[in-house]
Parts: sequence; structure tokens; C-alpha cells
Amino acid sequence: MTQYYYALQIYTSLYPWTKPCIAPVLLHNPLDVIECVSKLIDKQIYDTQNPEILRFIEFFKSSRELVADYVQGQALQRLGTGVDIDRFLSDSSYKEDTVLGLAMTLDSEVLDLAITLAHKYDVSLWQVYMTHLQHLFDSEITTAQVRKHIEERKILKTLGKEPKDFVARMEQNVYLTVNGCDHERLLLYYSLIEQCGEKQDSQMATSHIKLLKKLKGSAKDLNYKMLLKPDSDILALLRPVLTADNVKSLAKVAKSVPCKEGDGIEQSTVYCAWAQKYFFNPPSDKKPRTSSDWIHRYELCGEYMQKMNAEDVLKFVSQLVLSGEGSQSVPLEARMEITQKVVVFCQEQKKQKEGDETNVWEETAMKVERWGTHLGLLRSSTFQKLHSSNDPLLKQYANRFALTGSSQGPLRELACSVLLEKSGLDALQEILSVYPEDSVTTPEDVIMDTLRQLVAHWKREKTEVQVTAKGRDLLVILDHILGEVEKYINGGGDLLSEEEVLDELRTLCEDANVSLQLRVDVLTVAGKHLSMSEEDFQLGRVMRTGGIVGDEWPNVNISVQPDQLASAASRASLLNNLLTETSSLSQVEAMITLLNLWPPFCPEEYENLSTNPWMMIFTKALEILSTNPAAGMEVIWEAAQVAVKQNQLPGESIALLVRKLQALGRSALKFCFKMALLSEDEEVHIVVLNVLRDIEEITEADYDNYLLECIIAKNLVADVLPTHLYGPLVSYLIEAAKKPSVSSAIQQLQRAGYHQEAASLASTQSSIPKLLQNVSSMLKTYKKWL
Repeated sequence: MTQYYYALQIYTSLYPWTKPCIAPVLLHNPLDVIECVSKLIDKQIYDTQNPEILRFIEFFKSSRELVADYVQGQALQRLGTGVDIDRFLSDSSYKEDTVLGLAMTLDSEVLDLAITLAHKYDVSLWQVYMTHLQHLFDSEITTAQVRKHIEERKILKTLGKEPKDFVARMEQNVYLTVNGCDHERLLLYYSLIEQCGEKQDSQMATSHIKLLKKLKGSAKDLNYKMLLKPDSDILALLRPVLTADNVKSLAKVAKSVPCKEGDGIEQSTVYCAWAQKYFFNPPSDKKPRTSSDWIHRYELCGEYMQKMNAEDVLKFVSQLVLSGEGSQSVPLEARMEITQKVVVFCQEQKKQKEGDETNVWEETAMKVERWGTHLGLLRSSTFQKLHSSNDPLLKQYANRFALTGSSQGPLRELACSVLLEKSGLDALQEILSVYPEDSVTTPEDVIMDTLRQLVAHWKREKTEVQVTAKGRDLLVILDHILGEVEKYINGGGDLLSEEEVLDELRTLCEDANVSLQLRVDVLTVAGKHLSMSEEDFQLGRVMRTGGIVGDEWPNVNISVQPDQLASAASRASLLNNLLTETSSLSQVEAMITLLNLWPPFCPEEYENLSTNPWMMIFTKALEILSTNPAAGMEVIWEAAQVAVKQNQLPGESIALLVRKLQALGRSALKFCFKMALLSEDEEVHIVVLNVLRDIEEITEADYDNYLLECIIAKNLVADVLPTHLYGPLVSYLIEAAKKPSVSSAIQQLQRAGYHQEAASLASTQSSIPKLLQNVSSMLKTYKKWL
């Protein structure tokens, strides 16, 4: 209606009607009038100097936009897309998100709407089509359907205008959704890049397309994406798809696979993978049973070995004699004979080669020969005893040793893993007992080696032995290792000293690049098991102090150095600096932590009210808590108890603290009284007792069980009698039913001459029914308690 109104205003301004009858324009359909005026405005058939017409035109366009938005909103509602219409009409970013969301569809009507909205609201059509393409690849429709949809919609015509962005989005979003074994989908993926990418990307895609076409027929289950990853296990990927029929064709195309930094896959690797598969899974149903059968199976692999290089021969033989599959399937005698035959094969290969290749085959022969010697160890009584152990852990280590081939790297890793897996030195000694004679490794060597690997891992340095943090608490492992060191030294071991271990840990603790918390934790664990020097403790204090200061005073430029904690004077100076910058209760707690961490100050410092560090902190705390004393009283109370136990808060300081608490009023009453009872000074007690006498009503917030117990322990029951705290005290004695406390309270009342009150208190602990209790019986009970 609004739009029709402005349309009439504009039309009548352009074509005034002066005759004494109804203007023809009013007789037309309103929609026709609106459409006519829209055409006039679009063709600019109006007086651009007429401000009134221009104002009506502006209103007309605005109403036209609103109507268009409404119509689009109705279309969205009709499609049931779950769009918030009100937000869609008012929020521009929501409009764009909605349009791109609509593009994620297989419904043609919804996609058409998304394209229409993109045109209307200036949303990038490229983004719409790219989002739609991503959705197509991620959907469950067939690749043929995806290809047909792309062609029918002519999507590439738009997407090809931004080749760099297109390739980037394809690699980042689309590639992830494609199954590496779906060669058809991968072909489509690369064909799109070939068509829309820049020259270099297009050429790369063409290479992939050629290769995929060759692989599609001969190795349909090969995971092509995994094949392209430089860290993939190529042999494990190839083995499942290799057959006697396709091994030769795959060997031919292998070099073209752009993996391992563009080097491709050697034909040797393909034949190695096939030989491994052929050895364990022969085409015939008849599987080898005896050693002779397995030797024969090895000999049948001879033609494939001829096509392998020395590196792949090692991989092939390792799978036969040192893998879990080989050790479970192939008898030990057969594996030993296989190594002997491989040594002969390597020596023959050496004779046929020239230059450096002769050395390579010589080294290969030596390595296989060592494997054979290692397999011989598995027949020894020492290994057999370990392998047949009732301890499942030792049995597991024996199995792992069997697969090392007595190679130095695996042997070292196995030894370290014993400690990393929190086994003891006894288990380690059992494992080392089966090591070959030329592997001179002692438990002490393994301890230091494992510690070095841990330290290197924490320093983010490369470790020669794999230290995996996943699923492990390395600090717990360190605690275990140092615990074993402690047992070793206490047991008389003298080939490893505490100082050697500490030196290794110090390299970590002194490394500023390692997190402060970790260094502190490591030093704390070391302190549990090793006799650390004063320098070590000082290093720990410096690190902890630095961490606390950094956390609680992040905006204060204070860098904690060893010399700042070296003397009482330097510590006092640091404390004063922190006090000046302190404005919160958490910072007060941090300073209390520092005082407990640092060595004590000299006695004179504590005796002097102006230099006592505890009083300085408590005074600062009370300043902070002046508006809400109850918030941090517990912090002061806990710290005061510690200070008193350490003889660092003398009576004069307690008296001053009590006066400061008293000045805070009723809210600090409980802590004022408790603090006073920390002192042996009767005058301090009298001060708080006088405060109590002036209070007409006592609430539960004014006392706790600890305070009531202290009143009894300090022989102040009789002094409390005239106050309103006596009632809660009696209730506590009745409920707690502690005979020593009740007896002490009765005696205190009796000594002060309060015989009737003492008798009354004694009667509460009697088993006599209340109806039979009178003054006489209470006195009898009272005497009995005394």
C-alpha cells in the first residue's frame, strides 16, 4: 500500500490531471501503476530539479526494497530453510551467511534462490558457486552426478575468473573431503584444477590425472592421497593392492608418483612390497609349515630380490626375520638360514657392482649377518629364561628384544623404554643380561641416557630415543627414575653419583627457554630423592620467587635474580618493593607464600615491630580489607598461626595485630579473639574479654569451635562466664562430649568460685533423668566429675 501511495504521488506529479473527473491512473490495477512508475524511474523520465518528486522517488525506492526483501523472506519461509526472516531483513552479514548457506544444497530451486539473493544483495557469485562446489564434493552423490551438475550449471565459467583463490580453496577445503581410494573423485578434483588453475597448478594436475588413469584400472583400492604424503609407509600402502598381475605395471608407473619431495617411488620398493606379501600370503592355499617350506618360500622370492636395491633388500629381510609377523609365523631355524642365504646374495650382488655400490652391498651383508647372530642369541638359556618368565612385563620385553636385531638404535630405545615405562632397575638388569657381548650397556648408562632424553624432550631438542608425552606424565616418570636412583645409591651402588644426575637436571633448570613451572617442578621432584646442595635450593627459590612475582605483579618491572635472595637485607628490599605495589588479597597471599619459601630473617628483624615482615604484610592486608574485613581474615589467621609456630610473631606484634583487628569492629571480632589467644600475654586476653562483655548478643559468626576450644585450653572459661559467649561454650561442650574438655571447664569454674555453674555443667554429662535432677543431685554429680 505504501509503495502504491508513492507511485500515485510520482505519477500525478509527472502527469497532472486537471479535468473534473476521476484520473485514469486511479482506475488501473495498483500493481500495473507500481510497475509503470518503476520503469519511469529506471529510465529517469522525471524532472531531476524537482525536490518534491525526488523525495517521493527516494521513498518509493525504499519501499520497493522493503517489498523485495519481504518477498524474498516469504520465499525462504516457503522453502523451510530455517532462516530468521527478521534478522535476514536487518543484518547484512547474516544475509551473506544465509546466501552461502543456501548454496550448500542439491536442490535446484534453493540454489536458484541463493543466486538471485546474491545478485540482489551484492554477495560474491564466485563465493556462492565455490561454496556450492564444496558441498557437491562433500555430498554422497556419485562423481558422475557431480560432474553433470557442474557442467549444467556452468560453474567453472565463474570460478575460473579467480584461479589462485580457486586452487587454494580446493586444496584447503575440497581435497580433505575426498577419499584417497576414490580415484574417480580424485580425477574430477584434478580435472577442475587443470581447467581453472594457473599454468603451474594446471600442469601439476595434468600429471596427477595421467597417473590416476593408469592406477584406476590396476590398483583401484590404493590410497592415492596417502601415497603423496612424504611420511607415509609406502610398503604398507602398496602391499594390500599388489597382485601377481599388477606388480609389473605398478612398478613401471611408480616413478611418476610425486611423493617424497618429488623423487617418486622406486621400482625396487614396489617389488619389495610385493615380495613381502608374496612370502607371507602365497597365491596358493597351501601355507608353509616346516622350516624347509619357509626356506623354499624365500627362494621363490629370488626373482623379486634381483630387482631390489640394497636398502629394500634390508626392508624385505627385516620383515621376514625381525617383524612380529615373521617371528610368529617363521620358525627360528628358518629365519637364521634365511639370513645366511641373504648374506650370500649380498656378496654376489657386491661382485656385480662397481664403485660406491660395492660398499653399500658390503654394509648390507654385515647388517644381515649381525641379524643372524642376534637370532642365535634367542636360543640361549638366558633369553629362554626371560622369555618364559611368569612376569608378563619381562616376557613382553623379551619379545621386543627379539625384534631389535641387536642393532644399537633399537637396543638403546628398548633399554630406555624400560625406565620410561616405570619398570625398575631389577627388570632393566634382566633385559640387559640378554644383550650381545659387544653392546656394553650398564644400568647406570641407561639411567643417564634416559634422563638426557627426558631433558632434551623438555628443551624441545631432537631426541635420539623417542620420548612420547601422549598419555604420559613425564614428571611422574622422572619421579620414578630418581626414585630408582635413590634406591640404587642407598643400596650401595657406586658407579653412579647423585652429582652426575643433578648436573644433568641443572642444565634444564638453568635454561630460561624452558617454562618456569616445569623447571620448578623438576627441581621439586629432584629434592624428594637426591641430596641437593644449598645452591640447588637457592636456584629453586629464585625460580619460584620469579614465577610468583611474574604471576601476581605482571605490570611491575621486577626481575628476580639470585643476588636478590642471597641475603636478609636483599630479601627485605624485594619484599618492600612488592608491598609498595600490592593492592589485592591475592598479592597478599603471594607475599605470604614468599615468606614461607624464603629462609628466615634474623631474630632481630622479627622482634622489631617496624621490620617484622609478617606485621608488614598483615598491615598491608588490613588496609586492603578495611572496607570488607571478613573477605580475607582467614588468610591472615592461617599465616599468623604459621608465624607463631616458627617464633616469628612475638607477643608485642600479636598485641598490635589484635588492636588493629579490634579497630575493624564487630566483623573482625572472632579473628580478634582467636588472634589474642595466640599470645600468652594476659593483658591481651583482658582487652578482648572486655570487648566481649560489652556485646549484648552473640551470633554464630562471632565464634567457631577452634575459638571455644582455645578458651578452655587457655583457662578462660570463668572469664567468659559473664559474657554472652558462655552459652555457645556450654552447648559446644555438651555436643562435643569431650570428657577432658568438660572436666577442665568444670575445674576452672570451681576454682573461680562458680560452684553452681560447675555443678550445672557437670549434670549435663550425667545419665540421671532431668526430672530427678535437683541441686543436691547436681552437686553429687559435680563432686563425682571432680
